Amino acid sequence: MKIVLQLFSIILIGLTSIYSLNAQDIKIIKGEEIRSKMKISQIVGEIDNRVYTVFYAKKKFYLRSYNKDLSVDKSLEINMEYKKKHLEMHGVVKIMNRIYSLGQFNNKKTQKKYLLFQEHSPKTLKVIKQWKVLGEIPYEKKRRSGDFSFAYSQNKKRVLVYHYMPYKKGSKQKIAFSVLDSNMNKLWSKKLTLPYSDELFLIKDFEVDDEGNVYLIGKKWKGKPKNVVSGKINFSYVILGYHAQGDDVKEYKLALKDKFITQVKLAVDNNLNLICAGFYTNTKNVYSLGGSFLLKIDHKTSDVMVSNYKDFSVDFITSLMSKRKQEKAKKKKKKGKTIEMPEYDLDALVIRDDGGVLLIGERYYVVSHTYVDANGHRSTTYTYYSTNIIVVNFNPDGSVKWMRRVPKSQSSASPYFLSYVSATYEDNIYFIYNDHVDNSKKKKEIDFGHFSIRVKKANLVAYRINSSGETNYLSLFPAGKGNTLVVPQHSRQLKETKDIILFSTYGKKQKIYRIEFE
Repeated sequence: MKIVLQLFSIILIGLTSIYSLNAQDIKIIKGEEIRSKMKISQIVGEIDNRVYTVFYAKKKFYLRSYNKDLSVDKSLEINMEYKKKHLEMHGVVKIMNRIYSLGQFNNKKTQKKYLLFQEHSPKTLKVIKQWKVLGEIPYEKKRRSGDFSFAYSQNKKRVLVYHYMPYKKGSKQKIAFSVLDSNMNKLWSKKLTLPYSDELFLIKDFEVDDEGNVYLIGKKWKGKPKNVVSGKINFSYVILGYHAQGDDVKEYKLALKDKFITQVKLAVDNNLNLICAGFYTNTKNVYSLGGSFLLKIDHKTSDVMVSNYKDFSVDFITSLMSKRKQEKAKKKKKKGKTIEMPEYDLDALVIRDDGGVLLIGERYYVVSHTYVDANGHRSTTYTYYSTNIIVVNFNPDGSVKWMRRVPKSQSSASPYFLSYVSATYEDNIYFIYNDHVDNSKKKKEIDFGHFSIRVKKANLVAYRINSSGETNYLSLFPAGKGNTLVVPQHSRQLKETKDIILFSTYGKKQKIYRIEFE
């Protein structure tokens, strides 16, 4: 079934004014409805117009493929047994046009945790290469040990498998790397002791480039693990780079003049330079955002090639506030007081083909409510909030081309249907999310209402921002008619076709949607 939305003479709602855009078709392909108790684990990717997914039920995992029209093509239970030992599922990955399932198990005799992989045929889903050990971790219950994690280079030419080694609390952290090629062949491996104790250094992320160089970025405290000491911010961010198969170690310090970096994302561009972008504060409040920055660092010389930042304007900060709150904030600014935004989570750093960068963050928080009944029994409930999105578009020289906020406001007792799916197509960025159906009838974004997840009131929408920063709010389809809701955390854009695959469910009903851009 195909639904084609023709965008010709639609009134489009912008952040501050109304824009008109060129005609464009968006095709929504609706897959068959499946009634099943199985839960989705992940959308793996696409090969030759077939979408691969993983579902699970009763501790069993199934590799399932869909054809171009999103009908179920094949389904196969993943064998999770190795030498008569049951493996724990660690996920399924697609690297180039090959599919691998990953498993792990703890061997009490050898006191080691093993990571294994097997390869599946994209056509039949059957195993074509049996389980093979990929890595191991010393496993001791009384000491800290980690789990296996993965990172991929920009073009998936290199795969990084990393894990924490056991270490005593208060000592220096130990990490092991393995760098693989796209065929899962090991190129090099290294066991490292970081130059910082675990109490004074928090690793935020890992990256690997197409040449197999490895980077980790972390938050480093001075003296004691406190964000503010004696009225001063007490932390900074550093990057450790491991070159020449780990024998050449470089430290890259991140800093802005008169600004305090509070959040940062790391990526590596096609020229192997380090791209760091994030938020900073102009105050001593590490949980407020005063603006956004971009740093571009030469990976060989450690020289900062680009350093730029821009404060959030009062108009930007108050753009989605009520008139009363806007006036209150502007009066505060006129009195010389600092106006900043509350903390946002950094979700993504997207490197554009022209060398520019898109930075995306979302306001996400949890509120707890504790109750005591007549018998003195205490109970606590939680409400999850997923609200506005910030998008900062940097030019290749580091200057800010535009900043925008996406007017999303959601809450629920479960985070399952919250948040969004982001996608880039040509010069546009899209945010797909569940919204209240009445918001599509409103002309001003400040009038948009809050959405507490309810199927009958749910509307799937796309918020589009083009290369000039012009925006539009597009209603895709109501969830109430199909009685399913899109699950953003189990939906994604496919790198190969740029299509978006959406998983939706409610109760036992399940559907897959494909969004195509033309």
